[in-house]
Amino acid sequence: MLDEMQDSACVEQIARVLQKVVCPRGLSVGQLAQVIGELGPITTLKRVQAQIEDAQEAAGVAAAVAAVVSEAVERLGQGPTRLACERLLGVGTTRGLPR
Repeated sequence: MLDEMQDSACVEQIARVLQKVVCPRGLSVGQLAQVIGELGPITTLKRVQAQIEDAQEAAGVAAAVAAVVSEAVERLGQGPTRLACERLLGVGTTRGLPR
């Protein structure tokens, strides 16, 4: 996901969006669709754009964002970094943990 970004400011923007918008809500498509305007820089990534089935609907964009972020977390491999990301984003083996 971040490999297609060359500008460090863009990477920082994405990190801020993940921290302020995605982490508190988790990768719930319904929750993200409610704040689609706040996802800004993430929705412009090529990988997200390629997965959007219906760009007219917030749920379609939110589903694409959730899929791309989940894929990025899966690529981390097992370890503390992946576990931290799963818990922060509410994905993976987080059953029973508060969001």
